[in-house]
Amino acid sequence: RQSVNYIASQPWPFPRSCMIGMEASTLDGLARISIDPDEIVDAQWFEKEVVYKAARDTDQMGAVLDPRVVEEKQASGEWNGKLLVPSKGVLARTLIDHWLEGN
Repeated sequence: RQSVNYIASQPWPFPRSCMIGMEASTLDGLARISIDPDEIVDAQWFEKEVVYKAARDTDQMGAVLDPRVVEEKQASGEWNGKLLVPSKGVLARTLIDHWLEGN
């Protein structure tokens, strides 16, 4: 089934702006990713299990807003993953959790 659905929104740091989070599905399965390099540096497809593990690792480390936290965890051997997801409470994580929960 092909569809685009609203999931959630949050304020955006520009005056009177709102960021909206959507999910989309296509009849073709995994579509080719086209990005605007002025807006996005990289985009990739990930298996659900990889993202689930990254979410679990991120939650165990706490909010990973400071790169020093990641560097310390890597140096101590507490984390050797390659993917981190946003911490809970932000729109990007809401969308990830929505997908992981199969909603």
